[in-house]
Amino acid sequence: MDFERSRTDETPSNVTGFCQFVTSSNYGKILKDKGFTIDKDKIILKAREYKRSYSDDSYKEILKLII
Repeated sequence: MDFERSRTDETPSNVTGFCQFVTSSNYGKILKDKGFTIDKDKIILKAREYKRSYSDDSYKEILKLII
């Protein structure tokens, strides 16, 4: 699903883009100040796995790291 264009897509990029956003230095600091801890190395690894397979399992693993 490509959320930006509201359509299904063979190669969605929203998830990997979102992972980059939440691990960025600016937003990462805001999350940390709010009590959230995002393991940048783990989320990058999971985003790469997701980008290779676009599987539901990979997506769920990313969600577990963020929530």
